[in-house]
Amino acid sequence: MHWRSGTISGIFNVASTGTLYLDGITVIQYAALTNAGHIVWNGSGNWQTYNDTGLDGTINNLSGATIDIECNQSLYPPNGNQVAWLNNAGLLRKSLSSGNSSITVTFTNSSTVEVLSGSLSFGFGSFWRPVPGGHGTGLDFGNGGILSGTFIAGEEAVVDFYGGAFTQTPRFPRRTGSYLLTGSSTLPCSITSFQTFKWRAAPSFSS
Repeated sequence: MHWRSGTISGIFNVASTGTLYLDGITVIQYAALTNAGHIVWNGSGNWQTYNDTGLDGTINNLSGATIDIECNQSLYPPNGNQVAWLNNAGLLRKSLSSGNSSITVTFTNSSTVEVLSGSLSFGFGSFWRPVPGGHGTGLDFGNGGILSGTFIAGEEAVVDFYGGAFTQTPRFPRRTGSYLLTGSSTLPCSITSFQTFKWRAAPSFSS
């Protein structure tokens, strides 16, 4: 199925054998979206989610399912007072495009996030992060969230925490500035194959 523009409401399910392409201009989601198959987001527009009832405007990426981000656009709630969310129990992957993609709905990860090119930003609200140099990729975490599961970035990537409150288990040591992580570093989750780890704007962590 190709979703190139317009609004979808109600309940929207992608079957395990199905593929949904977001390959047009801006799409507007009022529906509760459950993905058991494959979503390819490679259009030129943003992905807007509206949560009016507490059930719509949500995205559940199930175990064994994949969301491929192949663009440099944003997934966000246009109304800042509405809390939409993305629950990832499958694979969330950024690939092909070299710029920044941002996810500013509430994000909960219990499986795998993979960045193969460009950078991927997480946070609630409107924000934008500079794109790391072309030799590496980036994972950016802003304004707090729940950290669990596995986050994978490319060689010489930058992982950046900047502001907000993060919940994670186990708690890991807080430092300032930038430094290289080693195999002995204690992390809240599995974050692999990157080079530089940053703290900015005093993020807080709790277990």
